[in-house]
Amino acid sequence: MALHNLNLLPYFLLPLISLLSNHIPPAQALTAPSDISALKAFKASIKASSIPPWSCLASWDFTTDPCALPRRTHFTCGLTLTGVETPKPAGNGGGGLVAVDLGFNRIEGYPPVNFAGYPVLSSLSLRYNRLRGRIPLEYGRKKSLKRLYLDGNFLIGQPPTGLVTGDVSGSLGDNCLQ
Repeated sequence: MALHNLNLLPYFLLPLISLLSNHIPPAQALTAPSDISALKAFKASIKASSIPPWSCLASWDFTTDPCALPRRTHFTCGLTLTGVETPKPAGNGGGGLVAVDLGFNRIEGYPPVNFAGYPVLSSLSLRYNRLRGRIPLEYGRKKSLKRLYLDGNFLIGQPPTGLVTGDVSGSLGDNCLQ
């Protein structure tokens, strides 16, 4: 008779699960939509054939929120975001991109201007890739940027004044800068 009662168990659990699921708050985005747009734009600006399959940039899959846990399958490396340990909604001063490290990935393209738009970005490392062109002037104006590593690329021209005279540490060597 006990086996007969077990057969009815799914009929009792289904309404209970349905009732509980109505009380679970909807997931809130941890990454600001503007941050996600900028990450997408950066990935799109890189020559796709230059992104090695083993590169962390190759793992960037925007079907999930970059700040959502676990990031092991969609953003395996390269990003440090605020709000991960204590999630907050993006609209209320929540998760933001604090650091980007895509060094040693052999990616080709230009230094992304859109990273200067991240409000809390303090560290950017694009060292030893195949980036070319000038360092965006916006990098020199960015007050939150404290560490910048662009060494080992094919950058030309003069570094923005704010990088030379400001509080930014890092390295610009192994380029063709004046």
